[in-house]
Amino acid sequence: MKRPALSILSLLLALMPAFTVAAKSTGEAFPRFEDTAAFQAALDESLELARAEGRLLMVVLGANWCHDSEAFVDLLDARKVRKLVRDRYVVQNVDIGYYENAREIVGVLGVPVIYGTPTAFVFDPESGALLNRDTLPLWRNAALMDTGDAIDYFDAFEPGPPSADPVPSPALAEAMAAIDTFETRQAERIFQAWDVLGPEMRDRDDILKDRAFQKRWDRLAAYRGTVAADVAALREDARAQDAAGVTDIRLVFPDDDFVLD
Repeated sequence: MKRPALSILSLLLALMPAFTVAAKSTGEAFPRFEDTAAFQAALDESLELARAEGRLLMVVLGANWCHDSEAFVDLLDARKVRKLVRDRYVVQNVDIGYYENAREIVGVLGVPVIYGTPTAFVFDPESGALLNRDTLPLWRNAALMDTGDAIDYFDAFEPGPPSADPVPSPALAEAMAAIDTFETRQAERIFQAWDVLGPEMRDRDDILKDRAFQKRWDRLAAYRGTVAADVAALREDARAQDAAGVTDIRLVFPDDDFVLD
């Protein structure tokens, strides 16, 4: 199975700070689940459908207030993309609200954090393997993408057993574990910031006019993008060292200080 590489474009988009809070939407493209158990039940149902029909499972974490989430839905519904998606994927959209339930939902999907909305997970329903871990941050800037980007990305995954990844060397396994620890530490900072900003977004209709809020949101957006790019670069470096036969992989972890205010 082909897997798209993390391109320079995706790195640049991941780094790009964006204040993508739209006016409160009247659409409900992303259904709300009352609790994690309800989400897990819907996920299990979608997995069973994907298995039965020989399709992949796409789980999209988005928000009905989010400009990029709306743009992503429009991309998947575009004429040139719609048939590809319908033929190859079972799509489960999920509303993460104002990030108040993001921790639990992200935890169910097996990653420490998402770097924005929307985030599209592609799973092989038979093995449960996440096929696009390295490129998860890409679609958080969906409003900057076009139908060609969507076709190129989602056409790269095909139903059927994914190709087996080689067993990592002990050095690579140790390096990847250290990167996971780094990412988890940054994830906690991101969630703590969302715990502050989310209720303000939810409760204030005039939030787009609040320059102080926008400044903090943009600071968090820039940090999320930086962490996403840092994690991708660390993984690439670790794999490159391992491929070169290095048995003591050394990684330079960036400073991880972040202050919202």
